[in-house]
Amino acid sequence: IYNENFRANREEWELELEGNYSEISKENEVVLHISNGQRVSRYNYIPMEQSSDYSIESIIHKTSGKDANGYGIIFGFKDWNNYYEFLISEQNYFAILSHFEGVLIKLCEWQTSNTINIGNQRNLLKVMKIENEFIFSINGEIVHRTESRDLRGNNFGIIAGSNGSYVLENIMIKEFLTADEQGQETPNNDA
Repeated sequence: IYNENFRANREEWELELEGNYSEISKENEVVLHISNGQRVSRYNYIPMEQSSDYSIESIIHKTSGKDANGYGIIFGFKDWNNYYEFLISEQNYFAILSHFEGVLIKLCEWQTSNTINIGNQRNLLKVMKIENEFIFSINGEIVHRTESRDLRGNNFGIIAGSNGSYVLENIMIKEFLTADEQGQETPNNDA
């Protein structure tokens, strides 16, 4: 289990670029402030083996602004040509996008879901990879399933595309080991 401590990695999360900036709040959350209307993200490298099943989850919310282009989590980020986005909007829409070698692949086009807490309310976004399937959920309800693909990188964080302030409360990654993998990590009691 990996649970990001933003304060301990403050220098990795706080940044000012082209009029946009991010900061660590007194609640130990990443707050992303966008003022130029461009798509902005903050992410950090988190070690994760992709050979086992895993889950990635974050609680996010908007504190101000209109999220006309959605906001959510960015994961498996290698560079701006290779990453995934799991986005929500205040109009009860969500989308799941993949960028592979610079080509946009819409894993799930924008569609409505009553599971999204609208306005400035908190939402739990979760991605699970179980065997050969990605399972996406919002606030504990599955909203989409698709064939899994390898992540191109190990950077995880927040992404938003409209002026306003957006909060990433946490990033938790869990790896689910098989019985064989667990056996390899268990001390030998035969000695």
